[in-house]
Amino acid sequence: MLIGSRNLNQENVPGKSSFGNRFSNFWFKVETGKTMPDTQSGYRLYPVHLYQNKKWFTNKYEFEIEVIVRSSWMGIDVLPVPIRVFYPKQEERISHFRPFKDFSRISVLNTVLVLIAFFYIKPRDLVLRPLREKGFKRGLKELLFDPHETIFTRAASVGFGVFMGIVPVWGFQLLIGIPAAVALKLNKTLFIVAANISIFPPIIWAASLATGKLLFGNPQWRIDFKNLKWEEVLQTGKEFFIGGTVLSILAGLIFFAMTYFILSISAPKAKP
Repeated sequence: MLIGSRNLNQENVPGKSSFGNRFSNFWFKVETGKTMPDTQSGYRLYPVHLYQNKKWFTNKYEFEIEVIVRSSWMGIDVLPVPIRVFYPKQEERISHFRPFKDFSRISVLNTVLVLIAFFYIKPRDLVLRPLREKGFKRGLKELLFDPHETIFTRAASVGFGVFMGIVPVWGFQLLIGIPAAVALKLNKTLFIVAANISIFPPIIWAASLATGKLLFGNPQWRIDFKNLKWEEVLQTGKEFFIGGTVLSILAGLIFFAMTYFILSISAPKAKP
């Protein structure tokens, strides 16, 4: 994708356009890790053949931001091209930008994009980039059988990832888990891969609640919302969080043991 890059320091450039562009450029870098000088420019060349069957969140002004961010996530190069632009005097200018409505919609979009970037895109890229650079087969082999890491460390990375993916701290698994994995000197890539078990939340939530009910000896699943009492809400919450914590510990230990066993019998034998 090519985007015309304007000189916004020239005469008659509206102050709100200059501020809006700096604001948009900042969030584009946060969401993609890349720098663009003019993310608000509407003078663009789109590789439309790459967007077949692509579904978008927006269809109004804020689409200009969504399309460049998600294109970058798709691996499409977003490149600036210097252009010249004429800005008439303020009294001769016509703008269809609605400051309150459009800025509010842009802010909501950026909030959604930041959450996706930090909870999915950046962890995904951390895992896949080394595999793409080295080739999937070679990268996976080096990841699983790195001679500089013990089998225990790799198995612990998987077990800790599964634990963090299930433990009921939803929305904060990676924010807590990645620094902890670094502090424990675990394999961050294996940790993130294993933590992706959290992409099945309904199953995990049901299993957490079932574990809690089993621990508390409460077989009652039906909830009467019309006559719901606060004590029942607290009890269900307690069952869910304690059950989820116990389930995460058990699942982490099971995956640790399975990984340790599999790596032990599949590790390449040292040559004599």
